[in-house]
Amino acid sequence: MRRGGRKSTFIIELLVRYSTCSSPGIGGTSAQIKAAYPKAKVDHGTEDVFGITLAKIPKDGGGRIHFAVDVRSKKITRIGVPSIPFCE
Repeated sequence: MRRGGRKSTFIIELLVRYSTCSSPGIGGTSAQIKAAYPKAKVDHGTEDVFGITLAKIPKDGGGRIHFAVDVRSKKITRIGVPSIPFCE
C-alpha cells in the first residue's frame, strides 16, 4: 500500500506557502481578514444567493486566497486556495 504521494505533498505545500501566523481561520471574522491582509477586497454579490460574503486576497496581497464569511453569523465558514468553487 502506498502512502503520501503527490496530492498530500501539494496540500502541505499550499498550507505552508499561504499560511501566516496572523492568518484567520474558520470561525474568524472579516475584521481579522482585513487585519491580516490589508489588500483584501470584499464582494457582497453572493449574499442574496449563497448567504455569504467573499473576501478575496490578491496575489500581491499575500496570495490568492478566498474567504467565505456567513452573512448572519459574520464568521468565516470556508477558505479556498486559490478560490472557492461554486456550481452553476
